[in-house]
Amino acid sequence: FRNLQRQVSSTGAARISTNHAITFGALRGVVYRVESTDSLVLTNWTAFNTVTAASETVQIIDTGQGGRGAPADATSRYYRIIMLRD
Repeated sequence: FRNLQRQVSSTGAARISTNHAITFGALRGVVYRVESTDSLVLTNWTAFNTVTAASETVQIIDTGQGGRGAPADATSRYYRIIMLRD
């Protein structure tokens, strides 16, 4: 049994040049999918990274991969992190 209360915590995003760095608390060994959208009105989220947490903090860089534009080209960008399996 794992304490799933701590699925994602202390999320943050920082701009690095034309990219965004997304940092979130995670459970070691758990697989997470990171998705983004440029509008909360639209319901289409684009998955752009899947990562297995090697520690309790994960950082990924959004460069616009997955067919999306670079973060600097968007007027806004929203992120969500989904725990796939533990």
